[in-house]
Amino acid sequence: MANAFHNRLVGTIVVVSLGVIFLPDMLDGKKQVKEDNFATIPLRPDYQHVEVPEGAFEPVAITAGSDTDPIADEKAVVEEVQRQANAQASATNEPSAQTKPNPPQSKPQETKPAALAYAVQVGSFSKAENVNALVAALRKEGLKAYTVPSKVVDGRLTKVMVGPNVSRAKLEKQQALIKKVAKVNSVIVRYDPLANQ
Repeated sequence: MANAFHNRLVGTIVVVSLGVIFLPDMLDGKKQVKEDNFATIPLRPDYQHVEVPEGAFEPVAITAGSDTDPIADEKAVVEEVQRQANAQASATNEPSAQTKPNPPQSKPQETKPAALAYAVQVGSFSKAENVNALVAALRKEGLKAYTVPSKVVDGRLTKVMVGPNVSRAKLEKQQALIKKVAKVNSVIVRYDPLANQ
């Protein structure tokens, strides 16, 4: 019996010593390093110089009638801008052999700024029935009333406007009538034709 115990003890010592010697190498193995492969981001993009012909970007003069409705004014402005853009595009599309270089100018040409238009902001309301009633009352008095945005939605803030007009003085005269109808103080603001979308 001592012989069997002795054999087991020697076997256990051999297995433990082999484990102590070889186990750290087996568990450690070769260290694997995972490299992140990603492209480097340049500090600034490459610059490519583009030649822009002189006079390619010229200011566009826009004029609008004072006694027309705002929608017709917007259409006239859009047509004028498109006409000027088409004229400029056709001028630049001609063959370069036929074009003559422009003589250098000593002073840049000054263009008149586009005519400013004004409108009266009567107020901002969130109830659709109040907005519609106020617009109807203002139109009944002969005023050109409209809303921004043009579609009135209940619960969403909608501005009631009167105008537009190039003459600020005419709008100042109309403010007394607006105050009588709307029973609120109004403010004259610059007219933005794109705001009525």
